[in-house]
Amino acid sequence: MDESIHSQPFAAGERVLLKDAGGRRSYLVELIAGRTFHTHDGVIKHDAVIGRSEGEAVETHLRKTLIALRPTLVQRMMKVKRKTQIIYPKDAARIALELSVGPGSRVVEMGSGSGSLTTLLATLVRPSGRVYSFDRSAEFQAVARENIERASLGDWVTFSILEAGGSFALRDVDGVVLDLPEPWLAVKPAFDSLRPGGVLASIIPNAEQLKRLYLDAEESGFVELCAMEILERKILVRRQEGVRPADRMVGFTGYLFFGQRF
Repeated sequence: MDESIHSQPFAAGERVLLKDAGGRRSYLVELIAGRTFHTHDGVIKHDAVIGRSEGEAVETHLRKTLIALRPTLVQRMMKVKRKTQIIYPKDAARIALELSVGPGSRVVEMGSGSGSLTTLLATLVRPSGRVYSFDRSAEFQAVARENIERASLGDWVTFSILEAGGSFALRDVDGVVLDLPEPWLAVKPAFDSLRPGGVLASIIPNAEQLKRLYLDAEESGFVELCAMEILERKILVRRQEGVRPADRMVGFTGYLFFGQRF
C-alpha cells in the first residue's frame, strides 16, 4: 500500500472498513459507484463514502453512524472470502519472519487456500518480489485469486495448478511454505527450488503428519529443524474489575515446522 494512501479520499474500487460508533461491528465493503450496502444499522450508499476522507463518519438511512476506515493488514487477512480454513495472523506472521520475507523476496506457496497468507506475503514482497502460489484445486485457487485481486495485490502473485510432489520449476527462491495434508510430498521440490540458506515452512494440523514431515525433511538435507505451536490470548483491561486473561483464546490452529536448506 502506498505510504500516502491514507491521506487520499476513498475511491471507487477500493475496500473500506465501516465500523459502528461503539466498535462492536465492522463491515468490509468494496466501493462501487451507485450501489448500496445493507447492515444491521441500516442501508448506506457507496456514493456516500466515495470521495470522503478516512476517519469520517457516514450515516445510514436509520441515522446510525458508521466510521469509514481503510482496513489493516490483519483485518484484510481475517475477512477474506473463505472456501477453506485460513492461516491465522499469529501463525502467518511467524512464517513470514522465519522466511525473512521482505521487498524483493521470491516465495513459493504450495496450497493457496483462501489467500490469507498470500495476502501477507504479497504485501511484504512489494515492489520487486513475487509470490508463486500453487494449488492442486482450480476451484479453491479461484477463491484465493479473487481475494488477491480484491486486495489489489495481483501484480505480485503468480497462480498455478500443481499436484503435490510436482516440480515448482523455480530456482533460488528465498522461501517455500507448504499448507498441504501431505507436506512431505513437496519436500524434495522445495529443496530443489530453495537457494542455499532459504527456509522451508509448513503448517500442519496433526502430530503424526508433523513427525513424518520432520523426519523426511531431515533425511532430505534440511537443517536447523524446528517445530512449534503458537497460542494467542487477549487480556481484559477493565477500570473497575481489574485485569485478567480473557475466557476465550485462539488456541491450537496448527503445528508450525521450519527447516533451512544448506
